[in-house]
Amino acid sequence: MLFQVDCSNGEDERGCLKYADAFVAEQGFKLQGGAEAVAGLDLEECAKRCLQSKHCTCDSFSHNAKKRRCILGNRCEI
Repeated sequence: MLFQVDCSNGEDERGCLKYADAFVAEQGFKLQGGAEAVAGLDLEECAKRCLQSKHCTCDSFSHNAKKRRCILGNRCEI
């Protein structure tokens, strides 16, 4: 389910997606093996990067708001 939120670019709120709502937050897990770390992303940018992954299937991510660090849980077919 997607909700309307304020657009990050300041435009009309109609049609803005909140990418993080496509995921369920779970505590106590650690991504290992095949994870890709990206610096400088907020939560929404991290979720969007995961959902729009083209080379691998990203089915989860970890985000540290303080460090603005995003770790994508990618699964790549070899």
